[in-house]
Amino acid sequence: MNDEWAVIYKGRILGGQQFSGVHERVEEWIRTVPGAYFDKLNGVSYINGSIFYNVVIVPAEEDLLAFKLTFAGSVV
Repeated sequence: MNDEWAVIYKGRILGGQQFSGVHERVEEWIRTVPGAYFDKLNGVSYINGSIFYNVVIVPAEEDLLAFKLTFAGSVV
């Protein structure tokens, strides 16, 4: 979507959780939500050759709430 006036709903995975499995679970969750994706321009950490995106963009406020409740304690 290229609407520059559109509201962007984003959540962020808290740092230090790269090896806890939360990124993999979030990636699976993203596949179930149409229009959700990792923001690959911001929020990237590289560790031992692996890329960990920590910003998730979702299409609606309800999806953001579901994201935060699903991964409570791991995201903001």
